[in-house]
Amino acid sequence: MATSIWVGYPRSYTAGRSRPAQFVTLHYTAGSEGPTSAENGAQYDKVRTDGTSTHYFTDSQGPALQEVPDGDRSHAALYHGNQIGIHIEICGTRQTRAQWLDPVSLATLTTTAALTREICIRHGFAMRRLSTAETRAAYFNAPGSRPTGINDHNAITLAFPEDGGTHTDVGPEFPWDVFMPMVLEQGADPMTMLCKRGDKGDVVAAMQSLIKKADPALLPQFGIDGDYGQECATALVTLGVTGGDATGNTYGPWEYAGLFVKVAQANTGGGSVGAHHHVTAPGTTGSAVPD
Repeated sequence: MATSIWVGYPRSYTAGRSRPAQFVTLHYTAGSEGPTSAENGAQYDKVRTDGTSTHYFTDSQGPALQEVPDGDRSHAALYHGNQIGIHIEICGTRQTRAQWLDPVSLATLTTTAALTREICIRHGFAMRRLSTAETRAAYFNAPGSRPTGINDHNAITLAFPEDGGTHTDVGPEFPWDVFMPMVLEQGADPMTMLCKRGDKGDVVAAMQSLIKKADPALLPQFGIDGDYGQECATALVTLGVTGGDATGNTYGPWEYAGLFVKVAQANTGGGSVGAHHHVTAPGTTGSAVPD
């Protein structure tokens, strides 16, 4: 399935770029989340009068919706961010880590991760999170030494104070440690896996610790012994967190992300769906042209 669908231009955007894009920037819409939220956002951007737009919307159903081509500038993050950013509006709002990992938000993150990876491959961006300093360097460094990668609106605000931005999305609660492995896993080389059955050591012990936090009844025989055997493989299958290897014999970024989700659900009684969110007008975004 395609990772994005073209839905037509918004009311406000700028044709072309004066310099190449350097990064993918994540935002949240500060509005509703759910299977039709991207459609609502794209429709609203066709009529809104505050000059706001984005390149893509993502929601829990997917695929992403594209309203501005990568080679044009959306109006999402003031001057510097618009100049060199490709912007994704994640349908939803600020929430706790556990809420980011509930079923609806996790589905949205999955859509967003697949899109982010595709954009990075298309433009040759590094699949890594940029710091504030690297975000600024992406604009001001000499050609050939400008970092590329993935950031958020908060990094734009901090990196370019001269623009006067105020937005802090996606917020400190955003599960970057889950999201980035998901980006890497989308079509990733098998060599990116963290460990496999038969391995021993700290990585295995860390995996086992997450398994026990997700379900204390698992690993009843050997527990957290740092030895990746059949008991660990069976536990991954039982938890339903296996990615490409349904046997549970490999532990890569997808399994790592899945275990974090299971731990969050265990700590919140399974996670709520939607009811915890502050919902504004459907499709509204938190990225107006003034910021």
